[in-house]
Amino acid sequence: MLVGPLLGGILADLMSYRDTFRITGLMALAAGIAVILLVKEQFTVQEKEKQAHFLEELAACWHLPAIQVMFLVLFFTQLTIRMLEPIMSLFVATLVSGEALVATVTGLVFSVTGLAQFLSLPVIARRSDRWGYRRVLLVCLLGGALSNFPQALVGSVTGLLVFRFLYGLFLGGTIPMINALIGALTPAEHRGRVYGLTSSAFFLGGFVGPLTGGFLAAQLGFVPVFFLISALLVTNVFLVLKKVPVTG
Repeated sequence: MLVGPLLGGILADLMSYRDTFRITGLMALAAGIAVILLVKEQFTVQEKEKQAHFLEELAACWHLPAIQVMFLVLFFTQLTIRMLEPIMSLFVATLVSGEALVATVTGLVFSVTGLAQFLSLPVIARRSDRWGYRRVLLVCLLGGALSNFPQALVGSVTGLLVFRFLYGLFLGGTIPMINALIGALTPAEHRGRVYGLTSSAFFLGGFVGPLTGGFLAAQLGFVPVFFLISALLVTNVFLVLKKVPVTG
């Protein structure tokens, strides 16, 4: 997450988009060959148990407090993370003069966010032991909303990078704290099933997010996308405050 966007942007500017795809494919091929040659596995085929349909799983677990709230919280969080992906390069193009370094700057924007997550996660993990998962999650969600809002109003790449770094400091703790809360609020016998369902919320947010961000930007411009992201994060704050009990 830290190196990939920056490297991809540099390659796109120095070479071409097509060459970047080719290099990425070769790297994936090299990883696959490494797994085939170097990874040894002792695998025994086991009989598969009959798996319940997703809706049956959802109905069986929906009475648990963790599902009803955290399903929405995780969906909204992943939605906000993915909404900017299809429009960030276009937004960056409005801040730089010329098109020569748009891909590199866009990669730098995402890499700065990844760097902030990398730096903040150990601190957030230590704070969660003292403050509890719920309080740390509230801080991360509110901090993410406050640092995302000004991104729509910046007039330079430097300003965008500063606020993306601040946003990343809070972003790094959201998903880990959500998953930790789900585990704390769910009885052990239901935990595997619940995590499976909340993973569906995670991937559903990843599916809807880029579509929503791209559609809104095409219809209303870039600014409303940033504002909507902050609004969804604040909505998550109220959901956690009102519906998620204090644990530990």
